[in-house]
Amino acid sequence: MTKGKVSDFKGTPVYEGKNVSLGDVLFRGKIDEAFYIDTRDIPKWQKAKGAKKILRKKGNHEYLWSEGKIPFPDNLNTASRTLITSEGGKSVSRVRHVVIDNKGRYRRLIPIELERLNLFPENFTLFKDIKDNKRAFLMGNALVVGIVEKIGTSLSRILDKI
Repeated sequence: MTKGKVSDFKGTPVYEGKNVSLGDVLFRGKIDEAFYIDTRDIPKWQKAKGAKKILRKKGNHEYLWSEGKIPFPDNLNTASRTLITSEGGKSVSRVRHVVIDNKGRYRRLIPIELERLNLFPENFTLFKDIKDNKRAFLMGNALVVGIVEKIGTSLSRILDKI
């Protein structure tokens, strides 16, 4: 409803912006060594991100629990997977993003890259006493504000024509 009138219409989704890949948001400067993954841990990351099927039992009930494969490393030429609150931290994780840099080293995403993925300004989460893990948590818990803004702008243009 707008301006006291109820409207119903069918539309075709249109995106007029630039397609952005994960590689487009990567920071091009020096990355802190803390974000790089020890080569001895690579097999653990591969296992964590691999497909799994496990037969489980609960009381008299048996069921097959499964989860699909997650790319390792993440593809730099496609859109990013969704960020979640456990994006931060050094430990092996199924859900954390891992990329390969131009020297062939595996690393986790840094806070600025997470902010870019969510269309926040760089260093939006940089405050005194806020550690990188918390910054990652904040981005995993955030709405992608830029998308919300673009949807609102598109809706406003459509509604102005009604």
